[in-house]
Order: sequence, then structure tokens, then C-alpha cells
Amino acid sequence: VEYATNAERAAEEAASNNDDAAFKKNIADMLTAMELARDSFEASGKTPSRNPNNFKNAELQSHELLHRLTDLKESLDIDQRALLEGPIQKIEAIHDAWFYGIMGRKK
Repeated sequence: VEYATNAERAAEEAASNNDDAAFKKNIADMLTAMELARDSFEASGKTPSRNPNNFKNAELQSHELLHRLTDLKESLDIDQRALLEGPIQKIEAIHDAWFYGIMGRKK
């Protein structure tokens, strides 16, 4: 999840430098890192409600990442905002699964 956060920050920098190729690459890296984190948690066989520590840390970081992505989306030109809609939705789904898993509810 930390790698995803670093990739998002690099995407912010690329956006401010108008480097579309680096922006797209960093967004893809960020999404891949979040999916890998989700898959790793699932492969561990641990449940968030019984082992909340690592899940809670990842959930908090993903929540912060979602805020940063929303701010980044608002700072982009209108034609570039669509690039973030898919990744935001996917990260939101990962975050929600962790959050509801910790809270003991299934979504």
C-alpha cells in the first residue's frame, strides 16, 4: 500500500509537469500495487475481523490514498479526469472490503 501511495505522489508530480506518459504509468503502478496488496491479504488466509492490525493499517492508508486521488482528479483538466475514475472505483472497492471486513459486516 505504501508503494501505491508513492506511485500516486509520482503521478501528482507528473501531472504538474504535464508528463502524460509518466502520469499514466504511475496511476497503473498504483492500481497494480493496491490489487497486489488485496491479493496478498486474501492469500494469507487471515480474516480482517480476527486480525485487524495489518488490515486496519492498509485500510487507513487506502482511505488517505482515495482522498489524495480525489484532490488530484479535481486539479486535472476535464479531459484527463476520466483517467482516474476507474482506478478510484477499484481502490474504493478494495478499501470498502477491508473496512467492512474489519467492522465484521459483509458488503
